[in-house]
Amino acid sequence: MSIDLPGQHVLDISHLTVEFRTGSGWSPAVRDLSLTIGRNEVFGLVGESGSGKSVSAMSILGLLPRRSTRISGGHVRLGKTDLLGATSKQLDQVRGSRVGMIFQEPMTSLNPAYTIGEQIAESVRRHRGATRRDAWDRAVSLLSRVGIPTAARNAERYPHHFSGGMRQRAMIAMALACEPELLIADEPTTALDVTVQALILDLIAELQAESDMSVLLITHDLAVVSEVADRVGVMYAGELVELAPTADVFNAPQHPYTSGLLSSILALDSTREFAGIPGSVPSVDREFPGCRFADRCDFATDACTEGPVALRRSAGRTHRCLRADELVLEGAR
Repeated sequence: MSIDLPGQHVLDISHLTVEFRTGSGWSPAVRDLSLTIGRNEVFGLVGESGSGKSVSAMSILGLLPRRSTRISGGHVRLGKTDLLGATSKQLDQVRGSRVGMIFQEPMTSLNPAYTIGEQIAESVRRHRGATRRDAWDRAVSLLSRVGIPTAARNAERYPHHFSGGMRQRAMIAMALACEPELLIADEPTTALDVTVQALILDLIAELQAESDMSVLLITHDLAVVSEVADRVGVMYAGELVELAPTADVFNAPQHPYTSGLLSSILALDSTREFAGIPGSVPSVDREFPGCRFADRCDFATDACTEGPVALRRSAGRTHRCLRADELVLEGAR
């Protein structure tokens, strides 16, 4: 069965709904998500833990456990390829080849029984049909390219021999081994110190610019995407609540949740008071009569809880707030 369909974006997610099995039945962890990523674009997807960012990324490549999750609606297309309609064999051809992925914790993603070089070379052999020697040379070259010193020697070492920053660099090398069209970076700087975080982000941006690939950068940290992303999508409780060019989001957010997130990344010389957001992201099995952010929002009115709030699009921006036209929300600066 062919899975090629018309498409103009590197990635096109349309009305995606992902459900988790809970004690009360199936509950949406991601609801009606729509976004696109253009060629050579860096798209930042942000939100608190539990907002649905990683679930969205995992669903793209069919990596969610089938017994406890299901995709109940929408489509995901990589170019002209319908990923949700793909077989397991077809997805295996996409993963690591057309789409590379950097996971949150490389120590749990790398196989402790194989050397770093072997794990990178395996991807090259599987997707490129390279010989063992050519695949190994490619692995060493990639490790050198991502800043691993004495790459030939370190390629023969195991993951536990590497520091956290070096393991993350090795994961980047593996993700880029077959020159993918799209790189998904899921919290690529988690648990790294600030200096290493900056080096990793600079490396991703540099490699992206060299290869013209697209990047989906998933993080809870808006300060991170402010440095590298072209556009930003903000998720809350499984829904997209704002989407716009990065500068617009930071200078003039249209959703109170976005403004609340921005209050946590104040510059050292800022005079703005740190406020934060009271409460926490609700569980996936909670039902909402209206806006999912209403009970944490200082601007909510009765109208906000009377019924579902649809996405509204205008002037290249998207938001999910009934009062966006009348509110003047604070940005990051």
